[in-house]
Amino acid sequence: IMLCAHWDTRPWADSDPDKANHYKPVPGANDGGSGVGILLEIARQLSQVPTALGVDIILFDAEDYGRHADEWRDAVEGEETWALGSKHWAHNTHVKNYKARFGILLDIIGAPNSTFYLGGYSMQYAREIVAKVWNCANRLGYSKYFKMYEGGLITDDHVHVNRILGIPCIDIINCDPQSPNGFGPHHHTVKDNMDWIDAFERNFKCNSTNLFTSKEYTSYRNRNRKWKINSNPDAIAKIDSLKGMIKTATKDGLLFIPGGSFYVRSATPEEKQLL
Repeated sequence: IMLCAHWDTRPWADSDPDKANHYKPVPGANDGGSGVGILLEIARQLSQVPTALGVDIILFDAEDYGRHADEWRDAVEGEETWALGSKHWAHNTHVKNYKARFGILLDIIGAPNSTFYLGGYSMQYAREIVAKVWNCANRLGYSKYFKMYEGGLITDDHVHVNRILGIPCIDIINCDPQSPNGFGPHHHTVKDNMDWIDAFERNFKCNSTNLFTSKEYTSYRNRNRKWKINSNPDAIAKIDSLKGMIKTATKDGLLFIPGGSFYVRSATPEEKQLL
């Protein structure tokens, strides 16, 4: 399993409400630092209680080096200037022909009451991994953070891991639909400092990711323990009839995963009876 984050911070606070700060560097406690901090803690815990499943931790540089907001000419050009470190690594991996079963990217995850939506690229390239992680988080009681709604397309390091290496990689990144930029009021401002880092958030995300890696090893070692849908032929027939309707988690509270498995959240009694 590959766990990753970016350790660089944005060189320009170009989203700061004070234009005088637009060319000042961002401290990056949350945007960059939070994911790195959690991965370092996971590494510490894994050193004390090792797992037989291999875990690679990769920290990317130059993720936040995207073109300054005042200099963007078009969206395509702007997108090409982001996530440069992961793009370079994907073309020049530290191990020749590097492969991982899947990857999890952590980004902007340390602020209080962070919320994580189903990222467009994550769903496009690694839908099954999204389901595994979101299901695990919900079983741990963190459904208020891991939302079952689409979050749009976000250019981040996982895009190059998916496109260049073909490793299914998801992005766990805070999304704030109420903020103008979609990431929260401190994003890419000079106020992205330790005042925004919440100890509970850091603790539960670290434990969630660490527990997921442990459970994934158990599943990998004994595939027969994986949860499966009811084998009743009538139930399966009814579920098959729903496949055309169920595209994403925004449809009737159901998330369809290719292969016939479902995760049910806020489903009606009739829908629950089908599983």
